[in-house]
Amino acid sequence: MTKVIIDRPKSKMNEVSSLRRHSLKRERFAMLKTCELLILFFLKNNYWWVYK
Repeated sequence: MTKVIIDRPKSKMNEVSSLRRHSLKRERFAMLKTCELLILFFLKNNYWWVYK
């Protein structure tokens, strides 16, 4: 019984840490995507100004 009680929190922590790592990856990916979109938007605007 005591072994189970000792082992359970550790596995819970691993679950939480893995979830956090996954969410961090997703956040970084989202940041990269938004940065890409912003850069593309600015480039489009610059080209528009040049053509006008």
